[in-house]
Amino acid sequence: MKINNNHGIQVNKLYKAQADEKAKAKSPQESAKGDKLSISGEAAKVQELVKAASVPPEVRTERVEQLKEAIAKGEYTLDTKKIAAAMLDDKK
Repeated sequence: MKINNNHGIQVNKLYKAQADEKAKAKSPQESAKGDKLSISGEAAKVQELVKAASVPPEVRTERVEQLKEAIAKGEYTLDTKKIAAAMLDDKK
């Protein structure tokens, strides 16, 4: 018994032709012609804030090193009354 599989080859050709048509329909050049993007004022502000938040804060490395050395030597003291007064001023 001989089985002739000519139909399978034709199905593969049809499948490839359909896939090619879909790829052409989705090409970015054709879809870019009609696409637009508009950002509201609020969205622009949010975008600006996100960008600002992603920038690391400025660090005064000299001052940080001075404080580390003072702490290591045991020479760093805190004025607790000044800190308490500043905390109370922030509450107002």
